[in-house]
Amino acid sequence: MKPLLALLTLLAGLAVSPLAAQSLPDICTKKNCFMTFDGSERGFCQAYVEGKSCFMSFNDSEDRGWCQHLREGKSCMMALDGQARKDCEANRVPREHRHWQRMCSYW
Repeated sequence: MKPLLALLTLLAGLAVSPLAAQSLPDICTKKNCFMTFDGSERGFCQAYVEGKSCFMSFNDSEDRGWCQHLREGKSCMMALDGQARKDCEANRVPREHRHWQRMCSYW
């Protein structure tokens, strides 16, 4: 069931944004986020594609906390505060983190 869901998600992503889908293999193989992205996208790419530390990739404490929870395995209580912690405990991950976490998992 999971492979079918992954395939459907991938196909839906290709239909919605064909240009972004074409650049996925390039970013996933070359892993050069600094030259490809700027702003917050660069931080997401560095953390989830290049595998740089969450602390070095994000300036925003909430994004850093989500990254630490998702990539480094920190508990919701240790990584996040306030509403973000409540969302984490309810397993409601922000869309950006889900997107970047899955970015190269299909390649």
